Amino acid sequence: AERAAAAAAATAARPVITWPSARDAFNAVLAVEQMMTTGGGWQDQVGGALEGMRLTVACPTDLQDASGGRGLDSLPDYTARVAKLPPAAAAFLSRHVVCVFTGTCRLAA
Repeated sequence: AERAAAAAAATAARPVITWPSARDAFNAVLAVEQMMTTGGGWQDQVGGALEGMRLTVACPTDLQDASGGRGLDSLPDYTARVAKLPPAAAAFLSRHVVCVFTGTCRLAA
């Protein structure tokens, strides 16, 4: 009982972990790409993180403004519209479409 109480106290003392919002995660990667001057955009991280077939739109923003004191607030907001596919079509795409990491890194041009 004493050991269980100690474990419960240790668990209660741990900090609460909050996951970033999708927007914050997308923009963190975007900010790093901009700092690296690779010319990368937001499409890769949004496309890889969101499930299903969708149309994603980012609101226009001036990424140069990120250094003007607004920080991550100057980065885009995203709107995703997910296509409602019949189950047979979703199953077909799941069997025939794959995303493969080749291990080859590229710099966007």
